[in-house]
Amino acid sequence: MKQSNDNAVYCEMAHNGILKLGDGQHIFVFAGESPAFLPNAQQPASDPSQSRNIGLVKLGPNNEVLSDGPEEKGVFYSFNGAKQEQSHKGVIWHTHYGDVANEHATRVKTARLGQGKNLITWEKWTLKEYVSSWMLLVGDDGKAIGAPVQCEYDFRLPPTANFSVVDGKAVVYSGEVNELDDNCKLLRVEFAVPDGEGIKAAAAAAQKQKELDREAAAKELAERPAKLAAAAMKACEDSLMYVNMIRTNPKSFIPVV
Repeated sequence: MKQSNDNAVYCEMAHNGILKLGDGQHIFVFAGESPAFLPNAQQPASDPSQSRNIGLVKLGPNNEVLSDGPEEKGVFYSFNGAKQEQSHKGVIWHTHYGDVANEHATRVKTARLGQGKNLITWEKWTLKEYVSSWMLLVGDDGKAIGAPVQCEYDFRLPPTANFSVVDGKAVVYSGEVNELDDNCKLLRVEFAVPDGEGIKAAAAAAQKQKELDREAAAKELAERPAKLAAAAMKACEDSLMYVNMIRTNPKSFIPVV
């Protein structure tokens, strides 16, 4: 008899998990795995089975799906052996991590800063360690306004802490330990998000910097053989100079015992 007894959880809800847009509409934000339904050949699933990514679904007043993500279908066998069909649709993915060992979105947080301005933040982790902090602004349709932006300061926030919105800013408090003297301090973190054009400009600047970094790395890689050859030539010249000095004045190179 085919049966399933999988009690693992493959999804993490954001804090707050639901952004209320008004008129009964809301956006549900989470970190999950895609595809949601694995083929039989990949069962039983490991936990995690895929990288965790930022996703959302927009719902209407009667919980009807309004976002235009694709529909996914799958089946599983209950503990009693009954075949159960299941499906979901409307998920919009905003990150595309793929390295299961090193790329996962977690500690997801949300804040509604105003009409058409919904903030999502998260931490990027390996399976064991924190890597960086990220933020993204999405519109009321659930679609991104610009690309995800890595935060310059690698702050850490409690997993279940929620944002408060104060004067259009997302505010959250956390504790931080000074590694030099082990003293603790209270940390206040504010996200002041510019308008959509500002986000797009920041994302464009970040993309441009990435391109410049790639060009610099490619240039350095291209110049490396010439630099190595020059260094080797210099070493040879130094060695020849040393040999010639010994031939010219050998007594000066006799070690003193």
